[in-house]
Amino acid sequence: MNKFTVLLLSVAVLLLVTEAHAQSGAVSHPANEQYPDFPEFAQTALLKLDDSIHASTDRVYHADFNNDGFQDFATYVASLRNGSGGILLIEQGGNQRYFLFGAGNESAGQTDLSWADEITLLPKGKLIVPALLDPHTGDILGEDESKAFQLIGDALMLRAAEQDGRLILFWDGKAYTLLSLD
Repeated sequence: MNKFTVLLLSVAVLLLVTEAHAQSGAVSHPANEQYPDFPEFAQTALLKLDDSIHASTDRVYHADFNNDGFQDFATYVASLRNGSGGILLIEQGGNQRYFLFGAGNESAGQTDLSWADEITLLPKGKLIVPALLDPHTGDILGEDESKAFQLIGDALMLRAAEQDGRLILFWDGKAYTLLSLD
């Protein structure tokens, strides 16, 4: 056999192996290996993030955050650059957009959400009533019924176990909002 024939045979074998791999449905990229239990759409979005963002595998939430009928995905993340924490929210429907709150990115005056010991999933339709604050001292006076609203989609409540302080991450009909309730 001459070199040209060997080259053609090598290319043919490579093409057959590649096609067999593709037909098997196997996808091999870092997100699959690092986060094998995450849904494929979430793994794809994770590939778009900076390598310094590390997703938690035990603080994971599946819910319809934007009320489009698809189960979206959220997880706690940590920035390996600055040690700050945050929430990564990935939409399943449409173009699978993702949003990073905290972890070095400012959201509602917060760049670090690592203080959140508790993250709770809140159901669509839940009535949210922010605290009424004294304008001079910042003390909580009770609930501010005039600012009450119902959740359009599912939401995440972030709390510090030993302190007052609650943030809610929710869809307001146009965008995701991180709002302090205290």
